[in-house]
Amino acid sequence: MRIRVKDLGYVYDHGTPMAAQALSGIDWEVRPGEFWVVSGPSGSGKTTLSLLLAGLLPPTSGSLQVDGVEISGRGSVAEGVRRRIGVVFQFPEHQLFAGSVMEDVVFGPRSHGLPARESEARAEEALRMVGLDPSAVGPRIPRELSGGQRRLAAVAGILALRPSLLILDEPTAGLDHPARVRLLEILAGLHREGITIVAVSHRIGDFLSLADGFLCLEKGRIFASGDSRQVVPALAVTPGWRDGLPDVVRLMLSLEERGFGVGDGVWAPEGNGVWTPEEAAERILTALGGRSSP
Repeated sequence: MRIRVKDLGYVYDHGTPMAAQALSGIDWEVRPGEFWVVSGPSGSGKTTLSLLLAGLLPPTSGSLQVDGVEISGRGSVAEGVRRRIGVVFQFPEHQLFAGSVMEDVVFGPRSHGLPARESEARAEEALRMVGLDPSAVGPRIPRELSGGQRRLAAVAGILALRPSLLILDEPTAGLDHPARVRLLEILAGLHREGITIVAVSHRIGDFLSLADGFLCLEKGRIFASGDSRQVVPALAVTPGWRDGLPDVVRLMLSLEERGFGVGDGVWAPEGNGVWTPEEAAERILTALGGRSSP
């Protein structure tokens, strides 16, 4: 699905003394099948943007179209587009409500009017996609699962709807390393299948090798936008953005600032950045006067 955003703005409590500008002047385009990450500090407007994308809030100003349709509009056309959008809210495992995992995952397709047999087939397929065995996990009570398994079961409930656009709010928050790796692998597979993905996250390092683009917001406006080699250099030299950068970037920045000579502006947009542990090791060995790594 294609997303086109033009001069988008949103004001909470618009027209009242409590009015608060959450977004202003947002111009952005996501082409079909692309994977974008929306990032920014708390209060930057990233979650508000995800709610607008899902059609759950109407823009105060500007335009937000999905496949050429104003997503917050009324009528069957806008409703048809919204039904092709899957939203995974932050900590979606808290939304599991049914008596068994299978009942929960089946709920979405059934609510869309699909027959019971097709809904169950979709649910089984979705559980397998996230690495959960339908026969073993399906009959279980959600609260009996681990935190990571509950997160995956909740994602399966959205995937059973077969969305063309998947929006995720902080999908890796609160997950241990194995569960985070598994979820990122799932998203990479969905990306390869051509699903358009927008992930809201303050940890862009989790998505550096996955995403086609990063939209970085600050105080409701665009701070930086582009692919990783365009965005990371701007974030690396800006206070307040470092925590979300990849560990290897933060390590090299710290060494550089302490005078270890590991690089001279190594994150310049020309492409001389250090992006992997192997590249970091090479720079450190060179700075120490040692031999190059094999």
